Amino acid sequence: INIALNLYLVPRFGLMGAAFATLLGYIAMVASLIIINRNILPLTPNASLILSGVAAVALAYPLPSLTTFHLPVVTLLARLAGYTLVFLTSMLAISSGFRTLMLTAWRRAGSRFAFRSHTAKAEIIEECETSNAGQGVSQ
Repeated sequence: INIALNLYLVPRFGLMGAAFATLLGYIAMVASLIIINRNILPLTPNASLILSGVAAVALAYPLPSLTTFHLPVVTLLARLAGYTLVFLTSMLAISSGFRTLMLTAWRRAGSRFAFRSHTAKAEIIEECETSNAGQGVSQ
């Protein structure tokens, strides 16, 4: 789909045609994956979360777009940081479902990091004790 649309749209619309062809190609890919895999991985879309995401994207676009620096890479990085910050802030403000998801993810990541950190410390201490055994080195 993407290649066929590129062949048709690029000569007529240039770069915007290529971007639109890519967008339509990805929409077709996601739709076909949902249809093909619905028995394997049933998805239950959360309409309020989707609408909150669309609203957050609409809010996130205008402000960082005004940011411009002399170096294009600095502009890119500043806009990326701006989009991310405004999007996440908007989602946290708009959607209680997103707040719940983020809190759950934060707790899981924190518990995994704390467990690994404690386990890593224990492994390092054990390794030091076994490598220095019989050498008269105190810990």
